[in-house]
Amino acid sequence: KEPANTTDQVDVTTSIPTTEASESTKIPVTTKDPESTQTPVTTVAPAIKAPGLYDDKDNLIASWDELVNHYYVRVDVDYSHDVYQENILTVLTNISALQNGTKLVIGDVERIGDRAFYGCKLTSIIIPDSVTSIGNYAFNECKKLSSITLGKGVTSIASNEFEDCISLERILVNPNNPNFSSDGTALYNKDKTTLRKVPQNATSFVIPNSVTSIDYYAFESCTNLTSITIPNSVTSINAYAFDDCKNLTSITIGKSVTSIDFNAFSCCTDLKSILVHQNNPNYSSDGTALYNKDKTTLIQVPESVTSFVIPNSVTTIGYNAFASCTNLTSVTIPDSVTSISAHAFENCQKLTNITIPYSVTLIGEQAFSDCESLISITIPNSVTSIGRWVFHNSRNLTSITFNGTLTQWKAIRKDHYWNKDGPVTEIVCTDGTETIK
Repeated sequence: KEPANTTDQVDVTTSIPTTEASESTKIPVTTKDPESTQTPVTTVAPAIKAPGLYDDKDNLIASWDELVNHYYVRVDVDYSHDVYQENILTVLTNISALQNGTKLVIGDVERIGDRAFYGCKLTSIIIPDSVTSIGNYAFNECKKLSSITLGKGVTSIASNEFEDCISLERILVNPNNPNFSSDGTALYNKDKTTLRKVPQNATSFVIPNSVTSIDYYAFESCTNLTSITIPNSVTSINAYAFDDCKNLTSITIGKSVTSIDFNAFSCCTDLKSILVHQNNPNYSSDGTALYNKDKTTLIQVPESVTSFVIPNSVTTIGYNAFASCTNLTSVTIPDSVTSISAHAFENCQKLTNITIPYSVTLIGEQAFSDCESLISITIPNSVTSIGRWVFHNSRNLTSITFNGTLTQWKAIRKDHYWNKDGPVTEIVCTDGTETIK
């Protein structure tokens, strides 16, 4: 039933029962298309009577006592750590009753252990007020899970607990929870300053202006999103915040962002442009890639690029700057560049050759690892330091051209494992060849 008027998104407005509840117990959730001008619609979740397993029509399949005593749902040991801990819920996902049910209301337990619901086929789970913490990968690969409701007692949630929940549409929170909140869709900290998790099945999402921080894995695997705008309220974007958003083609960063962690946009295979507000004091863009403000450090190149010319202003190719640009076939490095940071070109699978200019003095660890098509690289005699595992798993690179003498090559400070798991067998210098054993 829809009310006549609603104006704002609201939190879940009822506590989660652990005993018999009345038929009138409802969980109202307001949803709104961010691009729509229509009044948002409030939907009401079915009443839940008692802990146990229900079918899609809310018929009880098994009570909580039956699940514990007859179906071997374990509530005494966290088997993922092989250490005895009381009151930890571990669900055996191959139990026939669980696979036949759709909705689970958990009984009186204190913790949900690591991988507790791994692979469950449930579509809805309600966490009672007794639960205080939820472990790593607790709901990993629950591919049919569309809704989860957290009780007021939850104070600790792992950042990766909803990985591969491809049908997840709503994360709801009891309004009396002192640590977390919800807008009917996503998970936040209590005052909504940190965006914790956007459901993986979200088709569109507008970040509220209250948000100042986007958490680790917040948008992980939101494969239905094609673009996102970071509002001016946001100051920090944490590592892996947009990890595996495969259909994300553009992202716009607001003027207040002062911190972007490495791998914030990792595995965004269709990303074509990272744009930055012109008044941002820390970051800039050329319409494609992300730089520091004065464009002396190249921070991130979108993974979908096929070729790239680095501007003459750049002196440092940053950590992971080209990592997993799997379609990159050519790159031009100007004479302004002095250092190639760790993992800079890691997993550039189509890159076949590269010439490093005479200005470069440092090549960081694993800078060209997993470049499986790389067959030719030229290193200048200006290089003074080479890190470990530089060509790790770049299996087709057997020879390196060094623009310098054998003496100059031997004088380079090389990590003991610089060629560890690398195929390089010879260094061709201007006055001879060194064989690498």
